[in-house]
Amino acid sequence: MQNLRRRDNYVIAACVLFYCLVVLVVPPYTPLVEPDSTGYIEFSPLRSALYPAFLYLCRAAGLSLVQTTWVQLVIFGAALSYLLCALRKIYMPRALLAAFVLLLAANVLFSSFHRSILTESLYFSGTVLVLGAWLDYFRTGRVWFLVIAGLVLGLMIGLRPAGIGVVPMQLFAVWLRRPRAFSRWMAIVLAIVPVLIGAGSERLLYRAVHGNKSESTAPNLLIGMAAMLVQPNMTFTGPHAATLTQLSARLYETYGPTQKYLAEAPTIAVRAQLSAAYEALSQFQALAPELDEAAKKESTTPDALRSELGKQIIPQNISGYVRLMLLNYFGQWSIAAQNFPPTARALAAYADANPAISFNGRLSQQFLHPPATKVGLLVYPAFLIAGAVSLVLSFVFLLFLVRPVLFNTPEGFYLGIAAFMSIMCHGYTIFISLINEWTPRFLMAVVPQIEIVALCVLLLVLTRCKLVALRRPD
Repeated sequence: MQNLRRRDNYVIAACVLFYCLVVLVVPPYTPLVEPDSTGYIEFSPLRSALYPAFLYLCRAAGLSLVQTTWVQLVIFGAALSYLLCALRKIYMPRALLAAFVLLLAANVLFSSFHRSILTESLYFSGTVLVLGAWLDYFRTGRVWFLVIAGLVLGLMIGLRPAGIGVVPMQLFAVWLRRPRAFSRWMAIVLAIVPVLIGAGSERLLYRAVHGNKSESTAPNLLIGMAAMLVQPNMTFTGPHAATLTQLSARLYETYGPTQKYLAEAPTIAVRAQLSAAYEALSQFQALAPELDEAAKKESTTPDALRSELGKQIIPQNISGYVRLMLLNYFGQWSIAAQNFPPTARALAAYADANPAISFNGRLSQQFLHPPATKVGLLVYPAFLIAGAVSLVLSFVFLLFLVRPVLFNTPEGFYLGIAAFMSIMCHGYTIFISLINEWTPRFLMAVVPQIEIVALCVLLLVLTRCKLVALRRPD
């Protein structure tokens, strides 16, 4: 037994070392500094406080931005080691652990985030720690693994508020696996309170740095959705009703045509590409000068008017909001879609036949005429298939909610893990789609879960083929 454990440790160490070497050797897909990086480096009040604090500590230690990315990679390597140990403890074969790491490393979009000044790397580290803690909880029933998962999840929310979309999984974990030595109600308390502590620590740090001043990107997200949903002759209430009516009319004049371009798009893939581009543009460009002027007139702030426009436009076009959310949800799974040959050709043909979709040149010709590549031919269908399979398993998860006892058999355990990870993937992507446009960055946060789903499904298939025998972890 000791020799087996030693061999496991060697395999895990080799896998982690291989991953880190690949990240360092392969040219990164994502640049060191992105437009969002400035806000983190400068500790902008628009950004959550944890990642800027991390950068501040690295600078205080005398590290450059490049050296800071090495720290990010070391943190992820340690987190990955824990997840691989947790997978091995549920009897995941070593060969599949190696395949898991190989796929992570081969996904250059995922792995290159470790070499960028963005929240992704630390968020990914938190993700794999939480996954490992959940696996250990499902294996043992010990509530303290839920406490660890909750605390890390709270810190993840402090890095990226989108982590809120993962919080329900803490409750689902308690429901699926009866906790040892604690009642379910006490386990729920111990699962949720650490989340609040982790997230609350970020709020305390934010206030310590920025005082009572509070800013966020929420107003930009709201006006971005408003631009996609605004209709003529909408009605407004409140002290700024007259000004909002004028701004809404101007917003429709500017962005109303984009809704027509989306409706006439030749395929849903083309529509998803254009929708994300238009929504992203509108978040920071829509009515910028008009809002500044109106804010002075109304003795308020541009962000207050942005928020009010979004809050009053969205309820007046709920059907449009649902369609926009579903389109963003589809887009979340559309990795490399623009390079998929049929989509690339359809988008280019649509742009050539309708020059106005460039939105007065704001969409570049490079975006509207993307190259068709072999990578797109492989990656886009692969992620669509992963999305479809995990979506089916998300419905299977409902069976486990109704009958948690299914989790107690060897096959039920691995199917339950796959279903649990699947509902986590889709719950997270749906949550983001409710509040923001889609971008490939967002889906990368659930890539480890997608791979674990694939590993569990593969084990079940091999079991049916009588090539392996499953064991229910004790």
